[in-house]
Amino acid sequence: MVFKEYMLERRVMKMNTESNWKVRVQNHILNHKFSIIIKKLWIENSRILLNCIKELYSKDYDFKRIIIVAPKLSIKYDWSVQLEHNEAYKNIEYICVMGKAEKKIALFNNAASNRIILTNDEAISWMKEIEIDEKDVIVIDDLSRYRRNCSERYKNLKQACVKAGKIIAFSEILVPNTLKEIWDELYLVDNGQTFGITKHEFINRYFITKRIWINENIKVYVEPKENAINEIRNTIGDICVDIADSEEQKKLQKKQNIYVELSCEELSKYELMARELSLRKDQSGKITFNENVVIGKLLQLASGTVYDNNKNVIYFHDKKIDILKYLMKKYFGNNILIAYGYKHELVHIKEKIRSAISIEGREEIAMWNRGEIQLGLINYHMGGLRNDLSLGGNILIWFSMPWSYKLYKKTNARIFSVDKESVVLNLVALKTVDEMVIRVLNDKQRQSEYLQDNIGL
Repeated sequence: MVFKEYMLERRVMKMNTESNWKVRVQNHILNHKFSIIIKKLWIENSRILLNCIKELYSKDYDFKRIIIVAPKLSIKYDWSVQLEHNEAYKNIEYICVMGKAEKKIALFNNAASNRIILTNDEAISWMKEIEIDEKDVIVIDDLSRYRRNCSERYKNLKQACVKAGKIIAFSEILVPNTLKEIWDELYLVDNGQTFGITKHEFINRYFITKRIWINENIKVYVEPKENAINEIRNTIGDICVDIADSEEQKKLQKKQNIYVELSCEELSKYELMARELSLRKDQSGKITFNENVVIGKLLQLASGTVYDNNKNVIYFHDKKIDILKYLMKKYFGNNILIAYGYKHELVHIKEKIRSAISIEGREEIAMWNRGEIQLGLINYHMGGLRNDLSLGGNILIWFSMPWSYKLYKKTNARIFSVDKESVVLNLVALKTVDEMVIRVLNDKQRQSEYLQDNIGL
């Protein structure tokens, strides 16, 4: 069978088994010590886990406690809501272990057996002080938050995971940034059984190390070997189960780049500032090159405003504002959501378009979903949270974009609806760093979709 026919057959199998995804996930969780569930963004993690909660407490498995480590907002809007208000789970005992470390330790130690323990992952240093054994299950609500094995949060959770009898992790996207981060995520879950116990070993196996000169400094980076992505995808098949139907989303969500052309004068100023930022010198006269700072400033410039060193806002151009006004006329009668990244961008848009309303809290989210806001402004960091905004409108315009594919995908998913088409428009300033961001996001999307395609079937 040729490769294309094989892939088509696998996709058909995936579509036919979609109705049974709950059974597939339940079997995977119960029959594997380590499980990573790659899911659709609009499916709550709580429903997936609670679907097999009785079996985890049955005689066949007999687990003592299920410790769910999640962001504070996820506990508030997902886990607690399901356990408190869903009739199917009302009889399940649970406790929220929140507050200071001493309080968390006391609450955990007093928790009875057969209980769900919810704790926020923003501060989990206390977990190294508690006793966890093979009768405990650890559930990681968002695996992509653990992409740095050198961070304290990663180390503290790792100590707990090594002791537990079962690890279950949820992820909307397996590779949120670079491909090499997949080692950190899987090592946290399976203690090196998939890719080895050291990241150095993983990189040597799948990557090539390269060195280039940038402003008299050597920059070292790695890129995947020729067949690395395919080998990695095959390797993670035993630990991952995929219930995210990316084909369905691609059909119903149209993406388009809207190109913004700066004037010759504006481009000259942009290039001058780029050189000044890249060649900034310290007191000894040496060139200091902080790539993240430089690119952050250039992204701001491309969108029209930028902070100076004293946090004052410098206005650069209104080209993206002009495009916004054009798109408002083009999609007249439709509610539009605009994603921005910096506070001065919010101020800039509001000054030029007075009808725009910032969506920040519950009240504004409710107003948007009732259709009462025609032009909504959302910070893409907030857009990455689990707030369904599809009821209010299905047009999203990216005023400025993040490097993080995770944030980009999650924000897009906020307006995604299974019963109507959504439109995502990226405003890209030509001959600026915006073009580089789009290329990077597209590369990350291709890598992520290829890795996730057909695993866990």
